[in-house]
Amino acid sequence: MNAPDLVLSMHQTTLSRFVEACRSDPRVLAAYLYGSHASGTSDAWSDLDLGLVLAGDAFDDFAAGREAFLRQLGEPLFIEDFDSDGVVFFILAGGTEGELAYGRAGEFTEPHGPWRPLLDKAGALAAARPRPRTVPADQIETLRRQITWFWHDLSHFITAVAREQLWWAAGQLENLRRVVANLARLQHDFADGEVGRELAKVRRLLTRQAGSAVLLLRNREHGLRRREGLDERVPRRARSARRDRDRAGGRVALREEAQHAVIDRAGSGARELLKDDGARQGTKGVAAILAHGEGPHPVDDAGEDRV
Repeated sequence: MNAPDLVLSMHQTTLSRFVEACRSDPRVLAAYLYGSHASGTSDAWSDLDLGLVLAGDAFDDFAAGREAFLRQLGEPLFIEDFDSDGVVFFILAGGTEGELAYGRAGEFTEPHGPWRPLLDKAGALAAARPRPRTVPADQIETLRRQITWFWHDLSHFITAVAREQLWWAAGQLENLRRVVANLARLQHDFADGEVGRELAKVRRLLTRQAGSAVLLLRNREHGLRRREGLDERVPRRARSARRDRDRAGGRVALREEAQHAVIDRAGSGARELLKDDGARQGTKGVAAILAHGEGPHPVDDAGEDRV
């Protein structure tokens, strides 16, 4: 048996163990499969997307003992929730990589994309809430927020470069890349309701440790500058004035360069709107871009959520 066939065989074994574990666990009311394995498009590189519905009073108990549940599927090498409530990611020793979503009965909403029941003890899956369709007005707000975040992060990136705080600059650059990718996703499919959620999650995670990390880097940078003798070579007042002058000039130059790059890539109608700060930053300006046909096309009221 070659490697891809072996992985697919392990996936099937894991899936069978999952169904049996759910069947014998009184906390579990239903189990389902979603993602590529449910749609029939999986390959040897696909992970297993598993879900289960819990009795209302069993959620906290299951969350606390989820590792014991996963051990019924195989020996876990990796278990992490990335601070997400109701989902855990895992890798088993046999090579199966997966995601387990779990929620309370009465709160179960259909997953994104194709899914199929594996076990339903009490009709919990039959009572699933349909996933809300993407509302065009919400997507316009998502687009506005993405554009606003871009200019916000660009300003911080320029400041970080001017201060030679390269770790901070690298983080802001990653944020800019993520926003650009989200804008491309919206251009491809304006009904993509997942756009922006991962950026918000990353921001929440980074904020928890940002304070201590920035303080550490600043102290380290200050110590290096003192050892290099910069404090003695340049009078404090002159150094401060030069730093402010360089920072202001660098910020203006880089911002103008970025604006020109964005404007050059915009359509004729969007180009005029992007030249105006108010239109660039406001919902009205974003809506006007869409109305002129230069931006992504909003979904109609009957459009399906294709995510």
